[in-house]
Amino acid sequence: MQTSQILVVDDNPEIREILQILLSAEGFSVQQASDGISALQWVQTQDFDLIILDVMMPGPDGYQTCQRIRASSNAPILFLSAKSQENDKLQGFLNGGDDYLSKPFSSNELIGRVKALLRRYQVYCGKKPTSPASGAACFGRPCRPYRSGAWSAGGPDRHRIRASPPLAASSGANLFSGGCL
Repeated sequence: MQTSQILVVDDNPEIREILQILLSAEGFSVQQASDGISALQWVQTQDFDLIILDVMMPGPDGYQTCQRIRASSNAPILFLSAKSQENDKLQGFLNGGDDYLSKPFSSNELIGRVKALLRRYQVYCGKKPTSPASGAACFGRPCRPYRSGAWSAGGPDRHRIRASPPLAASSGANLFSGGCL
């Protein structure tokens, strides 16, 4: 069984250590970075299954770091920040983040969000599941990496999204029969 690799990026060493302890106790392998530049160096040398990213850091902030990470990685990014306003969260999502959790945070909620992001990443084309019992990736279809335009209704990638037959769609099952997006 493969261990999920998580990168924790925060300029506060106490937060990094708390996350190291919490995530390691759940069986995850954790690397730490204290700023955006260090995070980008880690992402260039290692594949991560999840990145936990603070917003307010010296050098490139979390939003800028997230944009740069997105140029080379589809790993889920969870923002963990003291910035808790709706606009802050929206900026996180618009800059490529997948989830946002405000500090102070509940350790149980953090672990729950981490596991949910990893599960979706593994099942929906990110990587193969870390255990055979967790299900087949991409519903038995070949995975296709995300590319710009894959969500468009027309153009060269329009074949990527095909609605299921009306009965399947109305039952809520198998909304996208075309495989992974």
